[in-house]
Amino acid sequence: MSLLNKFIGDNHQLKGPDTAKASACIIDLSETKLSIPNPLKTLAIPTSLQQTSLNIYNPNIFNKWEGNRVMSVLLHKNGWEFKGRLGRSFGYVRVSVQLISIEPLEVPFSFFSIENLRAWLLNYADDFWGQSNRDSVKRYNGFPPAKAMWTYPTSEEQLHDTNQNAGGIYFFATKPVRGIGTYYFMPIGPQYLLEFEFVTEPSDCDFYSPEHNLPEATEQFIKAFMQNVNITLSPDALAQKLAAEQHLLSSQESKTGS
Repeated sequence: MSLLNKFIGDNHQLKGPDTAKASACIIDLSETKLSIPNPLKTLAIPTSLQQTSLNIYNPNIFNKWEGNRVMSVLLHKNGWEFKGRLGRSFGYVRVSVQLISIEPLEVPFSFFSIENLRAWLLNYADDFWGQSNRDSVKRYNGFPPAKAMWTYPTSEEQLHDTNQNAGGIYFFATKPVRGIGTYYFMPIGPQYLLEFEFVTEPSDCDFYSPEHNLPEATEQFIKAFMQNVNITLSPDALAQKLAAEQHLLSSQESKTGS
């Protein structure tokens, strides 16, 4: 970057927050500790929210949905602009972190089982984005415009393993000209799941315009943000995770032996 660009900005090196230098917020989830980078908010919408501790076994803290079998509670929100030349904002990233609790339809079930987690997430994606697409098909009498349709994971190949210490999966959901939704899911109990939702959208420009590097800049930021997320499982949750992993290992050895 030239000295001039350093002062007036560069549309192909958009500036967002520095997660490495940000303070961390800590949330106690019944002895499971969640640490989230908390850069100063730069997005001019009401996004500040911070829980400090929750008893995750208290059902009264959750909002119920999907026939009361799935519940969620919001833990944290924040948002940041990405600016280029002369301080122009090209877009932003909003993050929402929520805790999901479920009543499983089948027993045994554990989010610590990667097979259970993948199957549940594909159903989750279809219930949300798939239903939105089906509604659009009906609304447009079978011929919806591309801008009305979501792209979302429909197979395990579109679910990506994270490198987080507690394990997990991430995927993308996109809508033409709208931007990208990036979703990370990390289990903290057999029926408890953390969801990190990142919504990336442009401001008064085409998201994929060659005029700027908004997709790349925000993607790098989200990866850096998640690299600075830390989850320390409670003793009970850690034992449940190890039990699920041992069960998976035993199943694999049994299939190999047969």
